[in-house]
Amino acid sequence: MIQPILHRLLVKPDEVETKTKTGIILAVDEKREAAAAERGTVIAVGDTCFKDYGADSSLVKVGNRVYFARYAGKKVTDNEQDYIILNDEDIVGVLHD
Repeated sequence: MIQPILHRLLVKPDEVETKTKTGIILAVDEKREAAAAERGTVIAVGDTCFKDYGADSSLVKVGNRVYFARYAGKKVTDNEQDYIILNDEDIVGVLHD
């Protein structure tokens, strides 16, 4: 597994929905693809995340669903799974149920 260092986070981006719950296949369009690329689940958090902003790394935890800046980060692949390594400042919000 990839472990982010310093002020970076490892995020698994959401998949693009290609089928509705009732089985209707959807065309993949840029709008849906872009929206999926802006959300994901935090997989790992670097040791110094958010410390430059006076917060500790518990501000965003492993398992949190987050929104991040559209063109931010570095795409990486590990064990055939796609991830994005982001700077802490690229996280723009945390989703709560």
